[in-house]
Amino acid sequence: MSGHPRRAALTGIGVVAPNGTSTETFWKSTKEGISVLDRITREGCGHLPLRVGGEVRDFDPPSLVEERYLVQTDRFTHFAMAAADQALDDAGLGRSETDAAPFSVGVVTAAGSGGGEFGQRELQQLWDKGSR
Repeated sequence: MSGHPRRAALTGIGVVAPNGTSTETFWKSTKEGISVLDRITREGCGHLPLRVGGEVRDFDPPSLVEERYLVQTDRFTHFAMAAADQALDDAGLGRSETDAAPFSVGVVTAAGSGGGEFGQRELQQLWDKGSR
């Protein structure tokens, strides 16, 4: 590794959030101060004391995430993958460019939390079936 600092450039962005599943819808909702808080409708949340929250709706994972990843990952990961694809598209980088040199491009994702559904599902299987 050389002593020269490496440079990075922010060239594209993508968003999957309760107030928008694209940068355009997210920014429009944010600028207009639209509240997306509503009664929680996700399956498996009925036992929670919390009844109101911000849910990502109108999100269709099979149309946005490769099938092999759908069964291996949870909803939060689907959000991250869809937002990463949006960022690559926004940067003008298609699959052909990134597949040719996969280590020449990096994507940074950020979330307040994530992976809960996957962890819960795996713990439930462990409790129900025991370890192998």
